[in-house]
Amino acid sequence: MTRAMLALLAGVGASAAAAQSYQRTDTGVVVTPARGPEAAVRLKVYADGIIRVTSLPAPGAALPPSLMVIAKPATSGFTVSEARGVVTLATPRASADVDLGSGNVRFRDAAGRIILVESGPPKFAPATAEGVPFVSITQQFNRGTDEGFYGLGQHQNRQMNYNGEDVELAQHNMDVAIPFLVSTRGYGVLWDNDSITRFGEPKAYPYAGGPGDGLQVNSGQGWRATYTVGGKVVAKRTEPTIDLQYLENRKNWPGGTRTVDNGGTVPGLKVQWSGTIIPRAGGLHRFRLYSSSYAKVFVDGREVLDRWRQNWNPWYHNFDLQLAAGQPHQVRVEWDPNGGYIALLHDDPRAEADRHSLTLSSEFAHAVDYYFVGGRSMDDVIAGYRWLTGKAPIMPKWAYGFWEGRQRYET
Repeated sequence: MTRAMLALLAGVGASAAAAQSYQRTDTGVVVTPARGPEAAVRLKVYADGIIRVTSLPAPGAALPPSLMVIAKPATSGFTVSEARGVVTLATPRASADVDLGSGNVRFRDAAGRIILVESGPPKFAPATAEGVPFVSITQQFNRGTDEGFYGLGQHQNRQMNYNGEDVELAQHNMDVAIPFLVSTRGYGVLWDNDSITRFGEPKAYPYAGGPGDGLQVNSGQGWRATYTVGGKVVAKRTEPTIDLQYLENRKNWPGGTRTVDNGGTVPGLKVQWSGTIIPRAGGLHRFRLYSSSYAKVFVDGREVLDRWRQNWNPWYHNFDLQLAAGQPHQVRVEWDPNGGYIALLHDDPRAEADRHSLTLSSEFAHAVDYYFVGGRSMDDVIAGYRWLTGKAPIMPKWAYGFWEGRQRYET
């Protein structure tokens, strides 16, 4: 073998070693994957069975201090080892394996069983908020899983087990976002991100029949809308989407439907939207009717939704339809506005394995940043969450007396 060939082989070996490497730190390990979008994958031990994972989109990317976690990383109680291209960070209760080639992380319980696996590398995309550069992020785990997921805060959509569901984590009146969930496999994940976050479908649902949606409504013409007062038609028009969702939409109402001061709708107003929908893709189609007051939805003459909601706090009402690609269906939405709000949103079918996964996405971030919390039981996992984030204070006994509001008293 010539000297030139030996030098070439040595150079290739050195490049590969540099491309996929790891470094032990005082609190864990930092891995530089050989390929993929991650510049570095940083693991830190916070306690026995609690490991933080940070996937950086660029070398030296800095993260602001956490607004969720008050605990500090540990400097002992763990080991770091490497074998067959995998680095293992181990504590007695749980361990994390990092693939040096891809940067993917998987977690094992104390018995060595794999319980949580990154299904692939994270997705990073450029994003900007008020002129400040960020990245939007998505990370999927346990693709195609049958485990149960619980937590995520306090929501209004009649969902208990979140496996196969879509949940938006954003603060609203009576809707509380907590980006922590527990699994029936004996672990929890705390997603450390303060922007709007989604569990399940990574993108926001578009308006049914609108831009970015896979439904064609009335051959692309939009919804037929009819506004009546006391049985008399006061407006009839085609609307591209059903979207009277916010206060700023008041200017979009047709004439004769709102009071003189534009503060509400005229008494006796009823609205109906109808259309023939043709889905581009077949499978499970997910709909959300955002509404207040009385609303009903019919598909091919069958009632699929009947809801009432107070006007001061409209919200989403979910319903699913199994639809075949290219097959037409008749949809009708009936609404008694009474000064309320309404919109119809829709999400195209997703692969079943993607739908049944632990997928978390955030609109603005510096990196993917999450905490794995292992435990022998759900109580154990929740104790780990409380250890990370701090104890919730309990009010003194004198504060639990009689409470009464004056919101509806006029004298």
